[in-house]
Amino acid sequence: MEKSADISTKLHDHMFSVIILGDQSVGKSSLIVKFVDGTFQDAYKVSVGIDFKNKKIQVGDKVIKLQIWDTAGQERFRTIAQTYYQKADAVILAYDCTSKTSFTNLATWATQIKENCKEGTQKVIVATKCDVEEAQRYISRQEGEEFCNNLGIKHYDTSAKANFGITEVFTELTKMIISTKGQNLQRPSITPGESQPTPSAGLVQRGAPSKSFKMNKQADSEKQAVQEQKRQKRSCPCVIF
Repeated sequence: MEKSADISTKLHDHMFSVIILGDQSVGKSSLIVKFVDGTFQDAYKVSVGIDFKNKKIQVGDKVIKLQIWDTAGQERFRTIAQTYYQKADAVILAYDCTSKTSFTNLATWATQIKENCKEGTQKVIVATKCDVEEAQRYISRQEGEEFCNNLGIKHYDTSAKANFGITEVFTELTKMIISTKGQNLQRPSITPGESQPTPSAGLVQRGAPSKSFKMNKQADSEKQAVQEQKRQKRSCPCVIF
């Protein structure tokens, strides 16, 4: 794999959307920040709503741009997150290996994924904070793997603090997406140096007229019609009864 500094300047061959789900405080933001920025903090502000970061990686001879969505785990924000499920090419479902509740709630999250994600969406489950001693784990690796085997989903142990398992998760998940899409993969219609609109940016895609453009065009047409009517009235004799 090439260094990120080298890859970041290259035009990507494909872009995939990855959404990370799980209970509040399981370490979703830590996973993303460690993978994208290479940094770790012991404390993060609780995520509100949804946000994303971009990261380019090399898989084989392809440069892949990952758009990684960070979601809030609180119940009141889950409806917001669900609107992004259909756009996701892959889902990472995270639980804290020191929290039995976050593991128990995986079943609820798995149901939401099944109900809202499009067919072919790739899924993995990751245990976070696995740098702790085995005695501090409420959920053993074996228990996590058995749960995932029943769902037919891969399981990974990770730690943003100790920096292990995270790159492997994103790399393997990207390979799964490529394998599933196969011949349906297409290069992005974007030129070097040109920024690509994101779903949250509220931008209109290149080549599609914006609403204001359509309104201006309609106003111009109406103005031309009125001018034409006035011209015809001046050129035609009026008969008054």
